[in-house]
Amino acid sequence: SAVFTISTGLKSAPPIKSIKISKVKFKKGYRTNTWVKGYWFGNTYYPGHYVRIPDRTSFTVTVTLNKKLKGTKGLVINGKKVSGRSKTFKKTMLVEGNIKGKKYDIVVSSFKDHNYGGLSKGVKRKVTIK
Repeated sequence: SAVFTISTGLKSAPPIKSIKISKVKFKKGYRTNTWVKGYWFGNTYYPGHYVRIPDRTSFTVTVTLNKKLKGTKGLVINGKKVSGRSKTFKKTMLVEGNIKGKKYDIVVSSFKDHNYGGLSKGVKRKVTIK
């Protein structure tokens, strides 16, 4: 059998200088014209209904680091990979519901490998979506 060498992540968490939120947009949910017909599941009948698109908020997260991270391929911001080796990383997020004016948790860690991850410790910060 083949032997794989998987590199683990950095021991230290990324040195975050700032996390900024921009381009906040709220989109109201709506009912589509797509009909899902009723169906039986076991002894229970689930009636038909129209598909509903929920309310959602989109925004851009900009994470700035104190220094460049050596030996990493990029950052993971709330589970989304952002490739790069600079000090600044940007990612557009989409969250269900209206979170304008509310606090939101951002978790940032670095990764070493695109396939296997190799994540570092995560840094959790609360930001206000404005």
